[in-house]
Amino acid sequence: MEVMTPEHEWREDCAPRRVLELFSTKWTSMILHTLHSRHSGAARTGVLQRSLPGISKKMLVQTLRDMEASGLLTRHVESVVP
Repeated sequence: MEVMTPEHEWREDCAPRRVLELFSTKWTSMILHTLHSRHSGAARTGVLQRSLPGISKKMLVQTLRDMEASGLLTRHVESVVP
């Protein structure tokens, strides 16, 4: 018995593909986990980088920008330097 699935369920913009695209890099899930478990959802870039051994500043900034563009996180700019 063959199960037929509608073609529209497997389009390029279907939900499973969007989720896979969001988490396609190894750093995305690690950043989300670190923000949630160690920093209560918010951290400065430098603090976050020190919490993630092995990530370069370039990769962290690039991944954070991608996550912000996809709506996984929001960025808040402080007007004062710590």
